[in-house]
Amino acid sequence: MDPVSVLISLLDGSSPLWRYLFLAAFGALVLARILFDFELIRAAFSGDDSAVRTKTNCSSCGARTTVESNRCDYCDEPLER
Repeated sequence: MDPVSVLISLLDGSSPLWRYLFLAAFGALVLARILFDFELIRAAFSGDDSAVRTKTNCSSCGARTTVESNRCDYCDEPLER
């Protein structure tokens, strides 16, 4: 058999090898997706929250206010540091 006829017989779907190759490719894609999602979840819940912490609670009124300001955005009381 020449290589072209072997390739055609693999691609026509009648060979069980075609099904195994398809399942292996599908499994590799599923595994890649699971690993990608795991990395996204790990990045979201990592312990480094210094960039996330942009607001704090005011000790006087309890409202959420920006960390960078010296006074509360709502009641204008000084923030305790």
